[in-house]
Parts: sequence; C-alpha cells; structure tokens
Amino acid sequence: MINPGNSPKIIKNFFIMTILPIIMTTNVFSTVNPQILFKTAKNAENCNNFRLAIDRYQELIKKYNDSSYAGNSLFRIAVIYDEKLYEPTKAFLKYKKYIQHYKGRKTHRAKIRSNYLSKYINSDQDKYKTYIQILNSYSKGDKSTTIQMMEKFINKNPTLDFLDEAFLWLANEYKGFKRTIKDHRDERGIDRAIEIYKKIIKDFPEKKNRLLALKNLGDCYLLKNNNRLAKECYKEVIKKGGKFGSRLVGQYLSVSGIEIYYQRIIYIVTVLLPILTLGLIIIIPYKSFTMSGLKTGFFHSLFFLPAAIFLTGITFLLTNPAMENINGNEPYLVMIIMILIILIILLNGLVLNAEGKRTINIPAYLATTVLIVICINYYLFYYFDLLYYFERFIF
Repeated sequence: MINPGNSPKIIKNFFIMTILPIIMTTNVFSTVNPQILFKTAKNAENCNNFRLAIDRYQELIKKYNDSSYAGNSLFRIAVIYDEKLYEPTKAFLKYKKYIQHYKGRKTHRAKIRSNYLSKYINSDQDKYKTYIQILNSYSKGDKSTTIQMMEKFINKNPTLDFLDEAFLWLANEYKGFKRTIKDHRDERGIDRAIEIYKKIIKDFPEKKNRLLALKNLGDCYLLKNNNRLAKECYKEVIKKGGKFGSRLVGQYLSVSGIEIYYQRIIYIVTVLLPILTLGLIIIIPYKSFTMSGLKTGFFHSLFFLPAAIFLTGITFLLTNPAMENINGNEPYLVMIIMILIILIILLNGLVLNAEGKRTINIPAYLATTVLIVICINYYLFYYFDLLYYFERFIF
C-alpha cells in the first residue's frame, strides 16, 4: 500500500529516472542539455542510484567535453567510485584523469584521494569494500562493536595486502587517546595495543606503517611508565625514519627522557625527606612549645582558612576529568596542599612563641621548612600523576 505522504517523492523519482532522460534525448532543450544532464545525474546520485548517475555523467562528458560541466562530471564519477561504491581502482583512474585534464578547486582533493587510493589499486575490491564499510560503521555504532568487526575481518583475511593498515587501526583503537591509565579496562586495552604493535613491527618490516606502530608502541610504554622502553622505541623511530621520524616523535622523546628524571628525583626526595625532617627536629625547640604558641598559630591560620576553602572548592567545581590533560586528581592535590600550608602556619606559631624563650636559627629553620614543603609537593604531584603540568613550561 502506497503512503499518500510519499507520493510527491515517488513522482519526483519517477520523473528523474524515466521522463527526464527521454526529454533529454530530444532537441527541444538542446541549448540547456549539459545543465539538465548534469542535474539529472546529480539527482540520481542523491537518490543513491549511483550506476545511473555514472552513466549520465559519462554521457555528458562524451557529448559535451568542452562544457564547464564535463570536469565536474568526471570528478563526481571519481567520488562515487571512491566514497559510495568503494571501487578504489576505478576511483584512482578517474581522479588521475581529472588531475591531468582539469585545473580547479577540486584538484587538491583529487590529488589527496588518488595518493591515498594508489596503495589499494591492486587489492581485492570486495575485501577493500568490506574494510571501508567496517570503518564507516564506527560512526553508526559503538566502538566495541566496530573493534569486534575488525578483529573478525582480520582473522578471516590473514593474507590481505593491506593487513598492516587494518592492524594499525585496530591497535590505535585499543590504545585510544589516553593521557593516563585510569582502570583495568584501560590497562587491558593498552596491553592489547602493545601486542598488535609488536606484531606489525615484526611481520611488516618493509611497510611504512611499521614506523607508526613503533612510535605508538613507545606511547604505550610511556603510559605504563616504562620510560626506558619508550625511549628505545622513539630513538628507533628517529633512526629508521630520519627527519620524518624526528617529526613523528616530536616532544615524546623528550617527555620520555624527562620521565626518567622524574623517577630519579623521586629516589632523591625519598632519601632527602627523612634527613630534612630530622634536621628540622634538631633546629626547632619543640620542648619549648606551649599552648599559647598553638593558639597563636591557630589564630594566624584562621586568616588563611577562607582562601584554602575557596581554592579547594573552586577546584572541585571546575575540574572536569573528560577534558584533555585533566585526570580528576587536581582537587585532591589542592586540598592536601592547603592542609599542608595550614599545618606550617600552626608550626610557625609554635616556633615564634618559643623564640622568646630560646634562640632559634631562623634562616636554617626557614630553609629546612621550604625544602620539606618542596619534597612533599613533589611527592604529591608525582603520585597524583600531575607532573605533566610542568611540561607545559618546557614544551
């Protein structure tokens, strides 16, 4: 049963597919035949009748080769083969022909697409079509479904000539765009990505994607805090890729080097902190501390307390873990730092009160306290995984 609401659309399609081609074969509209023919082809394309659209575009090119519509028709044929019918060889040839015979604003896009399709011209066209359809399904469904489809496609086609590209896409999806590993699911994804990247590096030594896999493998090691292996991967990328490899690695090699220094500093801080704490105990006259000194410190801390509450509250309010370079630990860092400052204010009250009873080496006290605060803050930034904020001042 025909829905009356669809009648105008049915009539339009019938006119485009049946009546209009008959009219165009006559000489009644001979002065506008190229325009009408192009419009007919475009309408057929919009109605997903791609074979008819190609026929009409080719007819236009044959009859009106000198028309301004001929170049546009050739380009549309290439696009249909490329993006609708997934026939890379035909699309490549049409793009190349367009580049040779026509110059216009579409030439740049034609060059980009022909370069991309050149590696698929000898591939199995049906398998290429399946591959592209899987990639296109990513926007329609959820990520996990597309990944499962790609896994099955790879297992079913172990001799595929663009298998390295399929593997690289799959590994990149497992890796994602994470700055940190937050849970076991992220950990499993990174481990699976590492497994696939290693396979690409081993099984496809002559493929260009091997270099990308090597760089991304370094990224995975960096995520897992294995900075030695990350640095080895990045150096290999530079060694094998030359200038391109250097651009590909970019700041990641420097970051991996900095991460090694981060770890060395944490060892130094671990040794230094108890020594400084012992020094502070020796410097301050803790036997001279009184309740009046504690009251003084508490009174002074009241002036700082509103700022501490405000800074902690506003950080909790504005922190969004979904944003890039924010991992959600920032509010807790600020809260602990505020508590640390309040404790130092209380200690200062006790020390200042004891100063009246006993001479204290104030410069040594201040220097030791500052160093302890720096060490504690480094611990906090390191274990909350927030040291990358300092990287922004470097890169």
